[in-house]
Amino acid sequence: MYLCQNGLMMAENYKHPEHRKNVLYIYGYGGSRMSRSVEKLKSILPEDQFKVMCWDYPQQECMAAISFLEQKIKSHHIDIVVGSSLGAFVAMCLKVKCRKIIINPCLIPSVELPKLQPLPGKPVPSLSLISSYAPYEATIFDNLPEGSHCFMAEHDELFGNTYRPQMEANMPVTTIPGGHRFSDEALPVIKEVLMPKIEIID
Repeated sequence: MYLCQNGLMMAENYKHPEHRKNVLYIYGYGGSRMSRSVEKLKSILPEDQFKVMCWDYPQQECMAAISFLEQKIKSHHIDIVVGSSLGAFVAMCLKVKCRKIIINPCLIPSVELPKLQPLPGKPVPSLSLISSYAPYEATIFDNLPEGSHCFMAEHDELFGNTYRPQMEANMPVTTIPGGHRFSDEALPVIKEVLMPKIEIID
């Protein structure tokens, strides 16, 4: 069905750019706003209904990362936050009312970050970085608005099922195929759960 507005024919579900839902994606350790995960997220959210945003944030210090992203959420009227790995941890720390979608969370950075091996372009996390995240671990579940959801990979090569019990005790969890970096096979599952949660936001 089509609607006519100002002499133009538009699909019934068309959303004016000003009326699109704003989605913030927070990448994991060593990532960037050019992450392939950003493009994957965009691929499952229709561009005429959703605007996916991602900023490079001061990942080297947790408090600075939280402050930076909370300001962005406020100034850009973010409706929902999606975070993966260390970005999921940061998302959980944010004191905001918008719903949170958590993907393969690095739930205890002080334990997991020291395990990382150096990769090209991704240095080993410094002790100062790790220590800046540790104080937030005890209160990680204190800022989860109603409607938040977690996705955990069936074969997460980094965390396995280590944190599944804690996540399931605090929010709904859906298993997705693939490993720690969410795969193309995981996208339909994420979309099936994510779309209704975004669409019902006022």
